[in-house]
Amino acid sequence: MNEKTLSNSANAAQTINLLEIWEIFWSRKILIIICVFLALVLAFVKVTYFTKDVYSTSGILYVSNRNDVGRSSDDTVYGTDINTSRLMSTTYMEVLTTRSFLTDVSASVGGGYSWDRIRKMMSISSVNGTELLRVSVSCNSAEDAYNIANGIITNAPAKLGTIFDGGEVKIVELAVVPSAPNGKGLTRMLMLAFLMGLAIGCAIAFVLDYLDTKIHRSDDVAKRYGISILGEISQ
Repeated sequence: MNEKTLSNSANAAQTINLLEIWEIFWSRKILIIICVFLALVLAFVKVTYFTKDVYSTSGILYVSNRNDVGRSSDDTVYGTDINTSRLMSTTYMEVLTTRSFLTDVSASVGGGYSWDRIRKMMSISSVNGTELLRVSVSCNSAEDAYNIANGIITNAPAKLGTIFDGGEVKIVELAVVPSAPNGKGLTRMLMLAFLMGLAIGCAIAFVLDYLDTKIHRSDDVAKRYGISILGEISQ
């Protein structure tokens, strides 16, 4: 048997296997549809009735390496100052997530949130790789998100000013009260539920087909016992 014959046989076997799989799915199509429908309904109910609204707000800080010591009267900003400012931004992002700083923030907003909880609610990032730092807070309460974000922003200059003698931090933009909650991601959740329901339905179809020992047609005898069928007697 040459390679071409072996290749044709393998392709034929693969085609048969795919057809068998499709027949299994098709014979259990109602079951698969029910699984997909139930998954979609559960996902919709969870997102609509059991997922809390989340509000997000943010403000911006400016990190600078401007230092009056040794600076000429024209107050020129050199490239090394910019690079140093960007390095400082990375350090400042870490400082703003420390326990000591967030404990002060917690006290400034009434102590309703622990420092660890505030750290989980906040995120700090550089704005397009510049010396600007965006401080964002997400919370189930719009008012709390606003207060915590501004608590971080207003406390940051005093804290960060002690890190580098030649550095300074300025508030560029304070946070505002979010007017509406973030999206709950219903579309994404429904897509995931559809795929999960489809996978579960197909898995159940395979299991039921494997456990089914009944002879439904002559092909089942040939496949199960490896014997040829010469003919059928119709009833």
